[in-house]
Amino acid sequence: MAKIANVALTNTFDTWRTRSNESFDRLSQFAIDNSKLYANTITANVRFVSLGATKLGSSGSTRTIINGLTSANGNLNVAGNTTISGILNVNGGINLGDATTDLLTITGRASVGTNLTVSGNTVLGAAGKTANATGWFGVTGRATVSTNLFVGGNTTLNGTTTDRSNALSQTLSDGATVSWDTSLGRVATVTIGASRTMAAPTNLKVGTYILSVIQGGSGSYTITWNGVFKWPAGVAPSLTTTVGARDLFTFYSDGTNLYGSYLPDVK
Repeated sequence: MAKIANVALTNTFDTWRTRSNESFDRLSQFAIDNSKLYANTITANVRFVSLGATKLGSSGSTRTIINGLTSANGNLNVAGNTTISGILNVNGGINLGDATTDLLTITGRASVGTNLTVSGNTVLGAAGKTANATGWFGVTGRATVSTNLFVGGNTTLNGTTTDRSNALSQTLSDGATVSWDTSLGRVATVTIGASRTMAAPTNLKVGTYILSVIQGGSGSYTITWNGVFKWPAGVAPSLTTTVGARDLFTFYSDGTNLYGSYLPDVK
């Protein structure tokens, strides 16, 4: 688009010519194709507002970098590589990646108000970072967790489950009163050096618990059980008196009480 030539005229016309040429410079950043108007270049400090559907990236080799706050009230489709270092708020549907070679990297905070669909590989949470899902989290393929997995809500597992993990266990400290924090291990062992009192375990949940009691010192020690421990016919079993003897107690808990069974002198 041709600019107005610099001619010696009045100050008013010169001001008008300068402002007009600035507008022409801005319009030169756009290409006109019939009814379409699209930007070839969007410079810094310029706000870009799209009133219709917006597509960023024309192919898997195109890279879009967003450093500030990005909000999308409708659908947001990103076909190429995208890096978002600020905050991304999406109130509608979002589809990221149209091929397995596309890459989405979010180094800041991403908030998704509705559904998030990722068609390629996804990494959530780097080293020392946390990925939280407060709503429904569904995985139709394979999910691999290389470090710790904490689930705060209910968990439903369908199909066949393979468990290759070790049960969390602990050794209880011997003392006049033996305490058992079950959150540190539902399987516990204690070696008693005198007759002891077993306190009510803390952090009980519904489930199974196992306690191994070993006779230490000179043996012949006893345990007085807290009232939350329940026994057949209401009679607590007697410990094996031999030094080094191991008695095994298995409990079912309803979250309040522990209902026990007893295997004496397990060797």
